[in-house]
Amino acid sequence: MFGSIKQSIPVEQTVHGYAVKRMPLGAYLRALQTLQDFPRDVVAQMFPDKTDLGKALESLRSLNRDSMIDLLLKALTVVPERAVGLVAELTGIPADTLLNDPVIGLDGIAEIVNAWLEVNGAENFSRAASRSAKTIKALAATLKNGYKG
Repeated sequence: MFGSIKQSIPVEQTVHGYAVKRMPLGAYLRALQTLQDFPRDVVAQMFPDKTDLGKALESLRSLNRDSMIDLLLKALTVVPERAVGLVAELTGIPADTLLNDPVIGLDGIAEIVNAWLEVNGAENFSRAASRSAKTIKALAATLKNGYKG
């Protein structure tokens, strides 16, 4: 089974002239951590005076017209910069290249992300992790209730 998965996953794809390569496991795990931290990091940049995510979200309730405009302008700079930085980190393509190469463009960024997901077997990993989680839960339930063999 695993041999067929391995054979179906390309080691590298070229998208708009840039190689998107398969990551070693350690880099992949770091990438997953970066993806997990992404929302918190964006909120921290959007609300630098708020140390707690709950407080940052609470401040959204008291927005007036001027603070809403300020927040939207900040989002237009923070979110794309962080998103491009994340794609650069995942793919090894420099952020400056992603931002400034006219061959890439907005559609190219999406194609690069899709290539990264494919060459790193992200979908296969998610399915396998889900199956493993179900097996572990079933085993834990069996152990909790006692094995009746």
